[in-house]
Amino acid sequence: MIISQLRIVFMTVLVGVLIGCGGGGSDTGDTGSNGSAGNQTPDDNGGGTTDPPIITDLNVLTAAELAGYSSFLDDFDQVRVAATEGGPTDFATQPAAGNVTYAGYMQLIIGNATVSANVVGDATLQVNLATETVFGAADGFIGVARDEFGTNRAANYGGVVTIANGVVIDNTTGADTLGFGIDGTLDNGLNRFDVSGNLVGTLYGANAEGLYAIGSNTGVHGDMDVTIDGLDTPNDIAIATVSTLKD
Repeated sequence: MIISQLRIVFMTVLVGVLIGCGGGGSDTGDTGSNGSAGNQTPDDNGGGTTDPPIITDLNVLTAAELAGYSSFLDDFDQVRVAATEGGPTDFATQPAAGNVTYAGYMQLIIGNATVSANVVGDATLQVNLATETVFGAADGFIGVARDEFGTNRAANYGGVVTIANGVVIDNTTGADTLGFGIDGTLDNGLNRFDVSGNLVGTLYGANAEGLYAIGSNTGVHGDMDVTIDGLDTPNDIAIATVSTLKD
């Protein structure tokens, strides 16, 4: 029931973000055009000239990167679903000790009506069920961005989001819960996003095969904050999720 409610909230906010940011279409976005015919103006020889191509600072995906982007998103979707299969892990049946590695993805939906980013990056977490600690990192973010001309483009985001100060809370009469902090800066060449906050989640499967956590600035789960190009405005949206599987 909790996960169903989380997904409803997540999808509701996502739709609102996409509508507010002029979104829609495919996850890869519109990669845009590098130029347009422009208006023909006569020159001294009576001919015509074409407006120069659009030049953007955005780290737009190369043709090769764009070709693999669809597969990247497909794998993200598969891991996102699998991470919560089997129901919450009961404390009585979870592995008792050892450092467990979880690999998967972090998704960030951040921005406002002017600047926005819907990105996914590779995430790796170390969960020590003996000391009940969680730490890790996410990088290699790729996603949809709006260039300075208002066109949606698929772009690379440089930067690392660290995962630290995590704990696993033993609920001896029920499911295990966990929480951890995130902090980092992403830069797509045009805009800089400083993100921080706390995510809350659960281990899933009979042997804690999956891990899912979420944080947002909607006041529903965890907390999140984003500063865009040095500005922190009250209308910014910030949602982070982590979906991983035992490696």
